[in-house]
Amino acid sequence: PVPATLRVFHGASRITLPVCPLPLEAPAPAPDWGRLQPEALAAAADLGGSQSWEIARELMTDTARLAAARSERVRLDGASELSIDHAYGASVSAARPDLARMHATTTVRLSSATGVTRLVARSVTTGQHCAAKVEIDLDGQPFWSRSWRFDAVEGGGGTPP
Repeated sequence: PVPATLRVFHGASRITLPVCPLPLEAPAPAPDWGRLQPEALAAAADLGGSQSWEIARELMTDTARLAAARSERVRLDGASELSIDHAYGASVSAARPDLARMHATTTVRLSSATGVTRLVARSVTTGQHCAAKVEIDLDGQPFWSRSWRFDAVEGGGGTPP
């Protein structure tokens, strides 16, 4: 439990190491689990989805970028379906990290026997401000909308929405 230093002198020291005998039986072979089966994990209501991402670097501007997306579909009952699509990204330049930017858009769509409700939320964030907007449509007609913005000011404070 305590670190130690041992010195071995040629001709004047002796080291005896224990030897571990080989096992009598050969080790068991690794199990063959077969191919991955993600469909076995899906619930009966799961209608599928996807996910993707890409990380890129622009050599001319020395900018790193991330672009990602995820979607999923779920059957809620015999007549209703929920779908969610989310896309987001970010970018930052080595020369101007203060101009880093993130953005996201999420769309939620509920289809039922009585109609379609859609919510879209968008946001943009930088070192200087954060803005968000949410819109709700019922059967393609605007129902509700609201925007928020927070601007950073010197000293770390900000302006409420």
